[in-house]
Amino acid sequence: MSRSTVCGTLAALCAAWIVTIPSTASAQARGQRQAAEPPPQLGGLAPANLAKPRPKPPFDLTGTWFIDLSAGFDTWRSGPPYPKFKGAAAKAFEESE
Repeated sequence: MSRSTVCGTLAALCAAWIVTIPSTASAQARGQRQAAEPPPQLGGLAPANLAKPRPKPPFDLTGTWFIDLSAGFDTWRSGPPYPKFKGAAAKAFEESE
């Protein structure tokens, strides 16, 4: 780097830093209150969080999920019946068979 590039970059950084000092100092000098801290984040199973009213979910994923591995580990990943594919997915599905 040339000396003028380094000096120009340093000058720009100093100017940006100096510009921020008066606004912070003047706000403190005027005695303005700092913004209040947000309330602490509740955990997912906190009673107050569980008691909050919420809209009904669009579908239900609760319950017991079971993957039958009796025929082998790889059988659960994909298998018939396949959905009806459209467009490029249909072409890729035909090529894969």
